[in-house]
Amino acid sequence: FYQAYCDFNTGNYTLANSHFKKFAEVFSRSEYAEEAIYMSAFSLYKDSPNYNLDQTGTLSAINEIQSYLNNYPDTKFKEECSNIIRELRKKLERKAYEKARLYYKTSPFNIATLKSSVIEITNFQRDFPDSDYNEEMAYLKVLSQFELANSTIEMKQKERYTDASKFYLELVDKYPNSNYLKLAEKMYTKSIEEVARITKLEDEYKAAVEKEKAKTSKLATSPQ
Repeated sequence: FYQAYCDFNTGNYTLANSHFKKFAEVFSRSEYAEEAIYMSAFSLYKDSPNYNLDQTGTLSAINEIQSYLNNYPDTKFKEECSNIIRELRKKLERKAYEKARLYYKTSPFNIATLKSSVIEITNFQRDFPDSDYNEEMAYLKVLSQFELANSTIEMKQKERYTDASKFYLELVDKYPNSNYLKLAEKMYTKSIEEVARITKLEDEYKAAVEKEKAKTSKLATSPQ
């Protein structure tokens, strides 16, 4: 137990985690067992990397701390554990936010990255529904989808402009006073116009095809 604390206090959190965990397993009936389980999880928290690095360690820390709370719901560390989980989730939130923005910033006219941007923003909105970043994310989703529609072949434009319009309405519905609305409204108007234009072309093409079919049918049934 003291060895584990020595590792912890010298900043060797990975080894401290292993030693605290091993202590709790070997001496499960010890009066120090609960504290060892908590310190095992706390060591992972201390070892959690900055948000811009791989967050596997952060996820492990959250899982271990939550597991500790589940097993010891009345622990004296309850409030501290809850605060730690919130802090670690904020780190994951920032990581996801920066990742979503990066896809757009990398190449705003690249179809692959624009698709990825929309996907990552959607994932962010699902995973962090209460985030302070969501207003910006909602606008960036409209922008990414609009530029995706604008950059793609015409055959796929109607569907993608329609989605851009839908994302704009989601932005307005959730953030009616957003500072992004004026910028987004221009893209919404353009999207509606493009959908109408493409729909008109489709209708004209269908009419021409039907007319040609009728003409061919008439010729086929005419007496020779």
